[in-house]
Amino acid sequence: MTYQLVCCGNPNDISTWSNIPYYILHAASKKGSLVAGPSLDPSRLLFRRLLWNLSRLIMTGKPGGFQYSKSSVNSLWSQATSQGFSSSQNLQFLSHFPLLPPYPYPENWKVSFYIDATNKQLFENYQTGHRLSRLLKKDVFARERNAYMSAAAVITMSKWAAQSVINDYQIPSDRVHIVPAGANFNCSVLNPSDINLTLPAPTHALPLKLGFLGKDWQRKGGPFVVQLASYLNSIGIPAIVRVVGPSLSDLPISPLIQYVGFIDKHTEHSKFIREISSWHFGTLFSLFEAYGISNVECFRLAVPVLTHDVGGISSTFTGDECGKLFSAHPSVETVCNYISYLMSDYESYLLMRERLALNSLNFEWQKSVARICDILYS
Repeated sequence: MTYQLVCCGNPNDISTWSNIPYYILHAASKKGSLVAGPSLDPSRLLFRRLLWNLSRLIMTGKPGGFQYSKSSVNSLWSQATSQGFSSSQNLQFLSHFPLLPPYPYPENWKVSFYIDATNKQLFENYQTGHRLSRLLKKDVFARERNAYMSAAAVITMSKWAAQSVINDYQIPSDRVHIVPAGANFNCSVLNPSDINLTLPAPTHALPLKLGFLGKDWQRKGGPFVVQLASYLNSIGIPAIVRVVGPSLSDLPISPLIQYVGFIDKHTEHSKFIREISSWHFGTLFSLFEAYGISNVECFRLAVPVLTHDVGGISSTFTGDECGKLFSAHPSVETVCNYISYLMSDYESYLLMRERLALNSLNFEWQKSVARICDILYS
């Protein structure tokens, strides 16, 4: 029996949930071991959301959290029922949202999960829990724990998330698995020439490129990366920051920033590949981060990354060829000393890119989905 992918939206829509369900299905399409489940539309619950938020504001002073409420998940899942997903059927689901399908499940359903973080981690680290009442959070955690306890498997993207499932939700460790995610772009059309292994050493005419990839400039450490570029220039290493993703209005005015803007990886695939491949280093110095897909996208293109050990970031790394994983919140000087060391022996830096290229297939969703399916069908 084939597993069906569930998420809080349409799994076939590339805009759903940071593209992850779409690329999972794209990777699984050849084997047929995982297909799209119900197409759910949270926007159809807008009126219900407004009423719920108002009632919560009056009752608790905390208007947020509708998407985690029983009212929300039950109403959302009624859309699946109307699409023919019946409790009388023998069904298998892989869910990318811990509260869907709503617990409890029919006895003839088999449900597993693939998540980047638990709700407890999201509420505490992403500060999404401050608008939820204490009673609502308690209810969410209880339903989430029941879902994990009833699941055939709980698969996480990182060791960080797995530890939360085990320690915060008391799920036996033998039912918790770690499968790092793949790069969120179409790797099947990559050519060997897309991998840039002969990047020239930095000069004033062609400075070292530190790349920033992501929408949230502040949370993902953009200001720190500008500090790195400034320090590098002060010690004689010409450097700039190439910025892909954020709104221009979120960025400071700095001669060290080269704003690329948003690149649609689906419709501007070649532009995305050329840009990332031109960087000397990707960067990710997030204040908090469940995983770090941008790291994996750099690795697939043989671009090493400078980052730190926060949240689930460490699970993106597979070896020294990936770049440098610093302890959490390193100093500017510590990071720049590492860069200076590599630039002083540029052949070693190029060798790092070559070693990363040899392992680049490990960062595709094909690899991740194969491991997920091995767990689901074992």
